[in-house]
Amino acid sequence: MRVKRTCYLFDNIEWCGNSTETDGIEKYPSICPGYEVGPDCQKSAQSVFWETASKFYARSAHGDVHVMLNASISPAFPKESYFGNNELPNINGSKVKKATILMVHSLDDPVLETCSSESIKNLMARFTAKEISPSCIDNPR
Repeated sequence: MRVKRTCYLFDNIEWCGNSTETDGIEKYPSICPGYEVGPDCQKSAQSVFWETASKFYARSAHGDVHVMLNASISPAFPKESYFGNNELPNINGSKVKKATILMVHSLDDPVLETCSSESIKNLMARFTAKEISPSCIDNPR
């Protein structure tokens, strides 16, 4: 029997939107309330929460994983993302055997990245280094 895990997020967590973005999502969460840092605080409470949640989520991954990336932004896989810094390094190559990258774009936005883009080649190389077999699908149904 195969078990799929689905993650649920709790109420009362602040989300940072941007009314000027077509998808309503703030692309640079460092400017969101609660993410402020200062001389006495190198990391905000929210960023520490999400880093820790990302690490635990990645450590529990097994079997085949899917990564959905926004092909309407460039780079689609920024090296300094939560995924790149926290989840990808914590995915265990002995538990995860295959990673499928889904390049999805917003219907009203142009496609800026594809499976052949440099950022995706970098992501695939990082999976390969962990002995995880990567594949990529442009604009899946």
